[in-house]
Amino acid sequence: MLNFIFNFFDGKRYFKQIDTAINYAMHGAYNRLYKKYCAYYDSDKAGLLAAAVTNEIFSKKPVGERGITFFQTKTKLIKNAVSELQFDEGIKQITYFSLAIKTQVIFNAQQSGAYDKNLSIPLKKLKELSLLPENQDVPQPKKFFQMAKKYYNKSLK
Repeated sequence: MLNFIFNFFDGKRYFKQIDTAINYAMHGAYNRLYKKYCAYYDSDKAGLLAAAVTNEIFSKKPVGERGITFFQTKTKLIKNAVSELQFDEGIKQITYFSLAIKTQVIFNAQQSGAYDKNLSIPLKKLKELSLLPENQDVPQPKKFFQMAKKYYNKSLK
């Protein structure tokens, strides 16, 4: 019984670390995009665009009324901004690592023998957007956590 409790709490801590690392990656990508877009747009539009592009590459749905409206009315702008990321190796790498590790963790955590067919959709989407980096080995989760935190911290400078 004590072993089960230890594994349960250790597993919860592990999942929390993965979620934290993915949040670091997403916020790091957002910060970098926001700074880039501020050179072309006012801060409000730059923020909305950075959020929309970040959501798009991480396969997240827009949130909030303004975010949803921006996503629905500025699809061409968002698609163009996403396609420009083909040349940004840093964002391609951190996004790919985030989605690949998330997929691995969820797959390994599944208790049943049934495979969730929707699990690989975000990675397929990255491939369709030409945002998969070339020949990248996915790091171990602990290394990814360190990479994501470093990526986020660099985005703050």
